Amino acid sequence: DSDYLGLSLNFPVGTDIEGAERITDEVNQKIATEFGENLHDITYASSGSSQSASATVRLVSFKEREVKAPELIEKATQSFEGYSSARVKVTQL
Repeated sequence: DSDYLGLSLNFPVGTDIEGAERITDEVNQKIATEFGENLHDITYASSGSSQSASATVRLVSFKEREVKAPELIEKATQSFEGYSSARVKVTQL
């Protein structure tokens, strides 16, 4: 099990930086809702742009949660199926 997940977002062509920020906020909210008390924080790399963004999702320690990281990845993947504002991928680090 892992305490860290990778999060990558790819925005549609033509998305401006304000649109990317709005989409990123939506994704953060969706992750927070799906992960609930298992989420510690989300930290974005400074290299984001209007086309993509990368983040590290820190989970509550595996010693303190019942759900495993792969289960959270599956939950997130399912929640973003059909999400048209960005292509979102969650992976285990």
